[in-house]
Amino acid sequence: MIESRSLLILIAVVLTAVALTGIDRVEAVDGRHDFYLSNSGDDGADGRTPGTAWRTLERLARQSLEPGVRVLLEGGDTFEGTLRLGASDAGDARRPVWIGSYGTGRAVVAAGAGPGVLVQDTGGVRVGDLTIVGTGGGAADGVTVYTDRPGTRPSGVVFEDLEVSGFRNGVSIGATRSDSGFHGVQVRRVVARDNRESGVTTYGPAFDAGAPVYVNTDITVSEVVAYRNLGDPAAQVNTGNGIVLGSVSDGRVVGSVAYENGAQSVASEGPYGIWTYDSTGVVIERNISHHNRTGGADGGGFDLDQNTSHCVLQHNLSYANDGPGYLLFSNAANRANTGNVVRFNSSVDDGRRGDFYGGVTIMGGLSGPASTTGVFDAQVYGNAVTVGRSAAKTPPVVRIAGTLGGVVVYDNVFTAYDDADLVEAENFTVEGITLRANTYHSPSPAVGWAGNRYATTADWHSATGQH
Repeated sequence: MIESRSLLILIAVVLTAVALTGIDRVEAVDGRHDFYLSNSGDDGADGRTPGTAWRTLERLARQSLEPGVRVLLEGGDTFEGTLRLGASDAGDARRPVWIGSYGTGRAVVAAGAGPGVLVQDTGGVRVGDLTIVGTGGGAADGVTVYTDRPGTRPSGVVFEDLEVSGFRNGVSIGATRSDSGFHGVQVRRVVARDNRESGVTTYGPAFDAGAPVYVNTDITVSEVVAYRNLGDPAAQVNTGNGIVLGSVSDGRVVGSVAYENGAQSVASEGPYGIWTYDSTGVVIERNISHHNRTGGADGGGFDLDQNTSHCVLQHNLSYANDGPGYLLFSNAANRANTGNVVRFNSSVDDGRRGDFYGGVTIMGGLSGPASTTGVFDAQVYGNAVTVGRSAAKTPPVVRIAGTLGGVVVYDNVFTAYDDADLVEAENFTVEGITLRANTYHSPSPAVGWAGNRYATTADWHSATGQH
């Protein structure tokens, strides 16, 4: 076990190093399509060359930024305030406005209590190679992408090679109206740390299962490192997430790392390293989520939560999280959690709090099999899950509860150490889930199933037909 954990930590370090690699430096080139900012500049100058640079972001905000323009901030300098783009700026995904650093080092945007970068009602924007800092997590987000214009769906927004810290959310993308939103947004090679509620988040209006709308489409989060986003102890809803996609159709989270998030969240619904809700067609693959914590509920590695459909968790690694490595859950009064797949993942020593979840948890609500919510038509296969003692109550390898229908768990390898149960299934729809062709390893292979306890998997199989 020690060698395995060392290998997992090494993998996480390598991926973190990859995510911290910067893009090539932009060279200062005189040109009529460039604007420059420098601490030695003058807002009375024309801003067109390094020698005639502007000094402040306030002066930049008065300039309309046409498609194809570059805005270059001198590396090593600090610029106070917010870098703003509105409906009159940019707008062409084929010729984006590029904002970044020039010279030596990264420029710093010191936002104070406001947002660091605000992109509102427009697309065709690429922001990279900057450090964005706030004053400790007030009401503002470090990078905010927002629209509430009816019928508006800007596209072509890219954030890359940023470090964002000290805000409510590091990067926030979304809309509050169902007839607006964003398409084709990329967040890549971003470090989002020490924010209060999350590292990277997307959101939309309240979900309607009868007429589902997803305001964020074609969203990609790649090579992101989200850590030490600890959560808000005063919040009654989940905070302290690493990466969370809400109201997304056709999204992807890939090659990212989330760790040490959530420790200050004390709400009854808790944080996860990487997860999605109110979404469809999201693929979460080749990520690592570890040492995520909670002071209340959850605190797990990965989650396909309420109102998710046809989403996939695959080829991920989860370890040493307070909550489950992988969760399928819905507590919404509908059948919208359907058609999801959890496959080819690894979980090692998850469920560290030992008080509720297993390494893999499938839970159709909190009210048992008679509830109107549930998890339906899900597949869990090809996963390797290992659990051992970590708390006064050792977690099971697999935890099953709630309203279930058409759930199939097969071809997994489940390993229990110490006194961990292989399966703990109580207060659930017995006919709604099938376990077959799984491999079990345990020095004491106990199974709890529908009020009965079996000392061996053979006894359990004989009595229930499950395996």
